[in-house]
Amino acid sequence: MPVLGLDGRVLSKMAVRLVVLPVVTFVITIVTQLIMLLASSAFSVDERSGAAALWKLPWLQLSSGLLHHLVTVHSLTTRRSSAGCC
Repeated sequence: MPVLGLDGRVLSKMAVRLVVLPVVTFVITIVTQLIMLLASSAFSVDERSGAAALWKLPWLQLSSGLLHHLVTVHSLTTRRSSAGCC
């Protein structure tokens, strides 16, 4: 991998790691959380406060924290090789 070269291959690899993977992971996670929220609300209809407590969670703050974590931790870490351990 070239260190100083900024040809198309290096930029495309960087874009995939910094933009595409965090966005795809974020969307899949949000959709999964929404499905789980709707399913748990449907199953807890018989209980008095089960479904109401789930909808009162700060979903916007939790989602922004998840996106920040995906971008800062997972996309900015570099791997030296996929086959090696270190």
